[in-house]
Amino acid sequence: MFRFLKKPVKYVAAVLCTVLFVGTLTGCSVVERVQYQWADGGEAHWEEAAIDAGLQTQVEEYYYDHLPEELHEAYREIYVHLMKNEDEGSFLSEVSVDDFWRAYYAVLADHPEIFWATGYKYRYYPESANLVFLPEYLFEKSKIREHQKAMKARVEKLARAAQNLSEWEKEKYIHDFICENVHYDKLKKPYSHEIIGPLGQGVGVCEGIAKSVKVLCDALGVWCVIALCGNCPEKGIKYRHTWNIVKIGGQYYHLDATFDNTLGAGAQIRYDYFNLCDKSVFRDHQPLIAPAPECTDAAHFYYREKKLSFTKVEGISPGRSLGNC
Repeated sequence: MFRFLKKPVKYVAAVLCTVLFVGTLTGCSVVERVQYQWADGGEAHWEEAAIDAGLQTQVEEYYYDHLPEELHEAYREIYVHLMKNEDEGSFLSEVSVDDFWRAYYAVLADHPEIFWATGYKYRYYPESANLVFLPEYLFEKSKIREHQKAMKARVEKLARAAQNLSEWEKEKYIHDFICENVHYDKLKKPYSHEIIGPLGQGVGVCEGIAKSVKVLCDALGVWCVIALCGNCPEKGIKYRHTWNIVKIGGQYYHLDATFDNTLGAGAQIRYDYFNLCDKSVFRDHQPLIAPAPECTDAAHFYYREKKLSFTKVEGISPGRSLGNC
């Protein structure tokens, strides 16, 4: 289940408008920090926010790269406000309602380590092109830093055990951790949509699981993004679904740890959705509604990589064992 892409509900007043946005998307040390350019302010503002928040990690910002250039500054402003846990902030950038939402989505898709942000309101005056950003948080502000520290320590501990593995082995380590330690949350608690659910409470829905996979991949230096598909009421698919795309050996692959998690029985770990190409994954996944790289290779599909086969083809999900692309 995925609850991020809910459009804002508008409340119009005589003097100003307040818009409510509900839902969420879907720190680890590295040698080199990415340097970002903050318009008219150099890199200091961005770097200061990251350091103040205790986040010293290099992550793949795929959605930032696929935003129109005119939204890059709004993306950075949203990031800074969220990392500083500010109650509100006036935006320097002039963005439309829809563009603001696009930038907000991109920030949370690229930075699932911001697990305390659940949505936002904003105000704007009819005669002004600027917005006042009003973030909404999962926890009281006094508790956010405490949870940040706990999650940072948790991610670092999990990553430490896999630092010396190959790319493929790191991916498998993360996949197996999810399958062995996380239960799908049928009650869909709010924190199950964030990394604090799978990594802190051992429960999650597809959104929280995909975010956790990305956070751990970021910590281990494995290229990873969050993939999002639409729902399809005609087929009985009520909710959007999210998973990951990883880059292993220079090739892109789909990795759906949620589906493998729900397929496994007891101590058995399934790899039906481990490194699939587009042709294979879209046999039972809806088309993507957010940017993502094409996945055309099948060389690192788990069962092909391990040279394994099944005596009963019906024992796995349709089309998974062959990994044909």
